[in-house]
Amino acid sequence: MRGEEGNACNGPCLPVVDGTHSNTYVLIHLMRWTDASTQEKPAVQSDHWYLYRDLADGKWSQEDFTTAKRILGATNIYVLIVHFNASKLFTAGHVSYQLDYDFTITKKAPANVAHLYSLLQTFAGGAQSETKPAAPGALPPAYDAVWSGGVLRIQYHPSDILIKSSYTPSEDTASAKLGDDISFDNEGLYYWDVTFAIPVKKIGEIKLDTTSGTATPSTVNSQNVFAILDGYAPPVDVKASGFNKVPHPIGGVAFAKRPLSKILIVGHGVQLIRTLYGRRLCKTTKFIGE
Repeated sequence: MRGEEGNACNGPCLPVVDGTHSNTYVLIHLMRWTDASTQEKPAVQSDHWYLYRDLADGKWSQEDFTTAKRILGATNIYVLIVHFNASKLFTAGHVSYQLDYDFTITKKAPANVAHLYSLLQTFAGGAQSETKPAAPGALPPAYDAVWSGGVLRIQYHPSDILIKSSYTPSEDTASAKLGDDISFDNEGLYYWDVTFAIPVKKIGEIKLDTTSGTATPSTVNSQNVFAILDGYAPPVDVKASGFNKVPHPIGGVAFAKRPLSKILIVGHGVQLIRTLYGRRLCKTTKFIGE
């Protein structure tokens, strides 16, 4: 995992982070050993995974940094590992334990295609510090942290990234977990998606839940539900919630026995739970007697 000359790091191993490379992600694992740790019995005090994305100030919040698990279709992901309070775990300048980080990349179906299958099934039924050189003859500072890093090459898109971390105190001992397993969702943006829509003519057709702050239709059946195809330009994250400021076209047909008898066209809305503004066209048949 190290980005040193001579190992499997083809190209730059250090990311450029200036707030303009939105496709640059860094997975950061910070872990601290307990004060009572020894080379024979090291013990983990705490650990946490962080996700950094190179966006302009204010675009990637502290909450995103500490809790986000979403990566938007990155091909290369940087990894930084830092273990603190490790001064008791060094022997002749090297740590006494063996690290093992296992990255499992699992290919999956694109979200919009998965939504389409579901629809068809329904139809069918930090700061930097300056480092000063040591004075001539001065002893180097005592080691207190261990770090490593590199580049994770993603071969499947979209994919789930499962990370398992462990350590082995010595050759004749069993390995132990450094922390809980963690997964990251790596999926890009899409130009289209599918969903459902229910026309509402008056406020009485909506049930408001003041506790959860949600609104749901009073009646849902095959006569008033539409299957909707959404188009997006520029592409969007179809898994995200929130209002989409860019108007996007929609088109849909009813779930009734004759889908083409009811058509919905033109719209604009929010993602996941959409408020759609459109025109419903209904085809009727008139019988003229003699």
